[in-house]
Amino acid sequence: SLLSFKPEKQNDDKQNIELENIFYNVSLKNPNITKIAHNGNIVTQIEEIKETIKEACKEMYKKIDIDKTVIGDYLKTLKLQQVEQINNNITEEEILKAINYLNDGRSPGPDGLPAELYKKCKHQLVKTLKYAYDEGIKNGKMHESFYQGILTLILKRGPEENINNYRHITLMNMDYKVFAKIIANKIEEHLGMIVDNKQSCAIKGRYMWDNLNTLREIIWSKQESNFYLIALDQKKPSILYHGNIYGVSSKKGFCEHFINLVKCLYVKSTVKVNVNGQLTEQFEISRGVKQGCPLSAALYILAISPLIKCIKDDPRIQGVQINGNKYVISAYADDITVLVKSNKDLEYKHFKNYEKVSGAELNKDKCECIWIGDTGSKSKFSIDIQEQKQIKILGIYFDNNQCVDFNCSKKEEETDKEIEKYSKIKLNYKTKINIINTFILPKTLFSASVFPPTQKWAVRINQKTCTFI
Repeated sequence: SLLSFKPEKQNDDKQNIELENIFYNVSLKNPNITKIAHNGNIVTQIEEIKETIKEACKEMYKKIDIDKTVIGDYLKTLKLQQVEQINNNITEEEILKAINYLNDGRSPGPDGLPAELYKKCKHQLVKTLKYAYDEGIKNGKMHESFYQGILTLILKRGPEENINNYRHITLMNMDYKVFAKIIANKIEEHLGMIVDNKQSCAIKGRYMWDNLNTLREIIWSKQESNFYLIALDQKKPSILYHGNIYGVSSKKGFCEHFINLVKCLYVKSTVKVNVNGQLTEQFEISRGVKQGCPLSAALYILAISPLIKCIKDDPRIQGVQINGNKYVISAYADDITVLVKSNKDLEYKHFKNYEKVSGAELNKDKCECIWIGDTGSKSKFSIDIQEQKQIKILGIYFDNNQCVDFNCSKKEEETDKEIEKYSKIKLNYKTKINIINTFILPKTLFSASVFPPTQKWAVRINQKTCTFI
């Protein structure tokens, strides 16, 4: 039967399976949440933890009332754009293409069906899926199980008892992910034309290295100095008001048919939260995009694109001039970096307007900045954002100097920790090489792609990896 299906693994995949098992055994932190803050107290009993987390998540995702007049006024400020109309029905070819793009080895949704099953049986499933999607689009909603998901909490940083320190990942059923991937494929070619080039996430031909290398060159060029580099932080940026997503999509030129396809994904979504391997009661989520959904990044950058453009085009914000070009903002999804020359630039009008229509909120307590230029200069001005010696942007540290040595030392520390973890396991020669290539070198190469490492650092890393092998 289908449910007893076990995907056939090719010989070439054996080392990947072995590495995944090793990584799981030595690298994953204890996922258990042992305590959570609630009304000023710390809850430690498992049932109380489950209930507290469920209620906190329910509050985050509940429907909010936003003045439609405010949204209308906000949308009027956006220039109407035109894209090729997406009016065609979903085809079997699109379904097969979406299935082929599914990632193997990922945790399934509530139905327990993995991507490998869909790939193995795609030709048997395609007609059934097409019929289900066509009926759902015609009725304006899919079947009930389509909307069910499991919310997984992953601690980012900070105290584990603070519910705001967790990233939310939604595990969805495979029929949902296939449908979302079909929509994502339909708009992939359009995003680059309608989203400002300062946003590099989820757009074909744009990469986070564009952001990082631009920031490096601005700091290193010394053509202009005495400015603040600010890393902005938002409270749960993905929990957006759906009406704003639909309104901005319309202004960006997407037709009603496309917007209705997106609405089919969010009509009545429900989740259960996975707390220490136990599921809470189900509740409805009425706002936000689902992290883990193939379409979520595209929807998010569409929703935030007016904010990026407003800041970039505001003549009152001086920014930094390099070779005749003005640099004010850089964005990768919700990781937004702003360059300002005076405290007058820090009028949060644009963010306030965005907050009113999206439900998002700027977290000023976690925003950080560094001063680029002469620290003794009279040009340095006071700022109501926490100033640091270094700030981390997209995994790379920046400071007032070249920051090569600091990034090298950080990556060397990470390398030492990784080697220490894997040294506790008895491994053969070949597996150790695979671990170096899979889990250790990519981290060092990522940093080296932005800040060229010193020869001494490269020699030390080489010595450490050779000793491990």
